[in-house]
Amino acid sequence: MTDKTDKHIQFEIREEEAALKSLLSLIVQVTLELQDKLRLMFLPTAERCHYIFTMRDISNIFSNLIEQDSGMVTAGNLLGSQGNRSMDDNSDLYNPVYNVPDVKVLLEHGVEEYNKTHPRIKLALYRTVIEQVCRLARVISSPHEVAHCVLVSEGCPGRTPIIVNLAAHLCGFSVFKINSSPRGSSTDYKLGVFKADIVAAYTRAGVKGEKVLFLLEDDELSEEDFLVFLSEFIVSGSISHLFSQEEQTTIINSIRTEVTQAGLSYTRDVAWEFFLR
Repeated sequence: MTDKTDKHIQFEIREEEAALKSLLSLIVQVTLELQDKLRLMFLPTAERCHYIFTMRDISNIFSNLIEQDSGMVTAGNLLGSQGNRSMDDNSDLYNPVYNVPDVKVLLEHGVEEYNKTHPRIKLALYRTVIEQVCRLARVISSPHEVAHCVLVSEGCPGRTPIIVNLAAHLCGFSVFKINSSPRGSSTDYKLGVFKADIVAAYTRAGVKGEKVLFLLEDDELSEEDFLVFLSEFIVSGSISHLFSQEEQTTIINSIRTEVTQAGLSYTRDVAWEFFLR
């Protein structure tokens, strides 16, 4: 009786494994087909140079699927959620929320804690605001090397940095903003200041190990060349030709201990890739 039962269980397991493999293959196929359609529908232009869909987006989707609690939400909901977040320009394990008032209480406590160590903020926690803070927090705490999103705040632009600062604080991140160039500055000067700010943010994150959120508001995009850097960062996670050879050497030498502690062989290329992560 036991042998028959064991064989029956093994047969059921094999059937489930076969069904799961078939489902996973179908999910991958559908996701790739969707990406191909997006490439045709949303062609990159000078103003929308970030319309570039790569395997990095696909990787982000499935990386987040792996992180989720399979017992909490359906595969369809997860795939749709992660697809929207990855493809719309935008974590760790997260669960669906059914009681918004409970989340509001948590965020109110978060505001109180934020105000203890930062300039005070006031934020009316309407449902829309709660959703924005939660979505931002999920993006910020993404398991990927970098995460990004676009936050649109219609009718109340001053609320955007408050929401960003709160979400960053909840995730243990510090917010980094670029320095404004003097009015009338040349394009080269503005671009130089912008690149220097990005280098500073990279250094804080890669050398000092800080969790940094880079906040760039639309009125700070004073030059189209800024978008070139941002697009490259969004697509590849790094910006080429940003650091001089001397800066690279200084950074590589400063993270030797961190590289070896991570179990990696210390070479110039390995150390640089480690820094960019």
